[in-house]
Amino acid sequence: MKLTLINALILLIIFQCNVFTFYLITLPKGKKTSNLILAGITLCLGLHFTNILVVGFSVFKAIPQFNPIFSLLYGPLVYFYAQSLIYKDIDLAKLRFNVHAFANMPLLSYAVFWILDDYQNRQNNQALNSYVTVPVLIQFGLYLLITYRSLVRYQRILNNTQSSVVNIRLSWLKFINVMMAIFWLLVTIEFFVPIPFVQYFIVELIFAAILFMVLSFVYKGLRHPNFFAGIAAEDEAATFEAKEVLNKQSSVKQQDLDAVQQYMENEKPYHTPELSLQQLAEALKFSPRYLSQLINQQLQQNFFEFVNTYRIEEAKALLTDPENRHMRINEIMYQVGFQSKSTFNQVFKKFTGVTPTQFRDKII
Repeated sequence: MKLTLINALILLIIFQCNVFTFYLITLPKGKKTSNLILAGITLCLGLHFTNILVVGFSVFKAIPQFNPIFSLLYGPLVYFYAQSLIYKDIDLAKLRFNVHAFANMPLLSYAVFWILDDYQNRQNNQALNSYVTVPVLIQFGLYLLITYRSLVRYQRILNNTQSSVVNIRLSWLKFINVMMAIFWLLVTIEFFVPIPFVQYFIVELIFAAILFMVLSFVYKGLRHPNFFAGIAAEDEAATFEAKEVLNKQSSVKQQDLDAVQQYMENEKPYHTPELSLQQLAEALKFSPRYLSQLINQQLQQNFFEFVNTYRIEEAKALLTDPENRHMRINEIMYQVGFQSKSTFNQVFKKFTGVTPTQFRDKII
């Protein structure tokens, strides 16, 4: 076997996958379920590319190609990984592995039949090859779609239950989903564009993209082994469960809203960067669901917007006060309850149309 660029990439992928799989399995920190599922993804990648490499040797031509089996596992595993990171205290049983296994059984059965079929027939029969490749691509694409919908749902829950949406919570999952989508797109192009030099170039891109993704796994895993807290079941209930009817009279609801607003103005709980719906509800002796609906229905805001309204108003007051000219933007940001400058700028501009610096310059 010649050491071509493709073979070198395959060897690097196999090495990185094996190392990171071992790291995830033995990692004492972080969410155990999430780590095991991510280890499953990297293990599949390692075995997949080991199979590709071994079959490439002329002396191992008789070894079956297990590509369809591995390809059918990536979509479900990425979906399970996203679910395990999004939700707190989730275990393997709650992920409904059995339901997904049953739904994918016809494809898995056909993939096994494809593997056991005569090797020469597979190589010489493009139609038979397409019969397994096309369903695999469709299945993978569908799982990427439902994973994306889960991320959209996750964003909505965060907006309704958290006052500080930390970008790292979503960026990691979005990165994995985007990388898998790129991988899916490249494989689709490679299959449907039967031009040799185009296929060879795309194969190199596929392997390079996978190597980059695995290296990112290693980097993120080593730097942030426990960076996801997840969302609690009560947070999801406050956002998506059937809304309980607010039977209280309008005057009572207004009194409750006045109590919430007075508490925000007097106690300034929004100074706590990680203020959550649960924490504020406990302080006010309300249920999280009632407080969420009170804010949504009476003010037409989600929890994220509601809390940040107070933060931005205080920031504007500090920026316009001549006595605070010596204060830096970062100092004001931390004082009003923000932790990230990019988030502060983004939210401030959403409320005022300009950045904090532009707002101060305009006033001065």
